[in-house]
Amino acid sequence: MSGIIKLPPDLDQETLTDAEYFGPKMPSADPLKEGRANIEAIAAGLKSSQQAIREGVRNPDATQEQIDQWERDAKAKGLHFSTMPQGTDPALMDNSATSG
Repeated sequence: MSGIIKLPPDLDQETLTDAEYFGPKMPSADPLKEGRANIEAIAAGLKSSQQAIREGVRNPDATQEQIDQWERDAKAKGLHFSTMPQGTDPALMDNSATSG
């Protein structure tokens, strides 16, 4: 590299060409079908949750952090929602496998 771009010192240079680009997302003609298709593809192992989130032009790490924070706040207030697994303490969960 010619020094035009300063790379972070902790950057794994083997990953420089691993970037994926998703252009602006077109509005879905049927968001319910698209959501169900994503759920089925994830369950079948055809795509990851992170991939589905990125295809929606969102950051999977930020999404995970928002979910974790929501569940911690809800638990602290004694609230439970159908999207929260019963008996799961978000503070004890290992989220390292879900980032990225």
